[in-house]
Amino acid sequence: ATAAMSSTVPYIGSKISLVSNSDIRYEGILYTINTTESTIALQSVKCCGTEGRKVPEIPPSSEIYDFIIFRGQDIKDLTVLESANPALSAQLNDPAIMSVNQRPPGGTNFGCGKAASGGGYGGGGKGNA
Repeated sequence: ATAAMSSTVPYIGSKISLVSNSDIRYEGILYTINTTESTIALQSVKCCGTEGRKVPEIPPSSEIYDFIIFRGQDIKDLTVLESANPALSAQLNDPAIMSVNQRPPGGTNFGCGKAASGGGYGGGGKGNA
């Protein structure tokens, strides 16, 4: 159900900046949003540290994490840095639009295989919180 659900979320595949309640910022690619568990999974994630938001300062990490799953309640801020579909951000300013789908329903997967490629999330427990 998650793969089908994530294909209708317009920002899947977009580069995201996320700030946790611990004031640590992370950057990664939005992989999936699980509305049942209220989690957000980012792929290819780097930790940018606290960047002056908190004392003591937590420095950025050079490590790139395959996946990090965040609890929705522990997210302070979420920003789309680069949309996977640049035309989408312009379209979303039109009040006439009720919903946006990245591909028509019932079609085959045209090269957007990320969301449907199995459910394993690795490396979820890393980080200084």
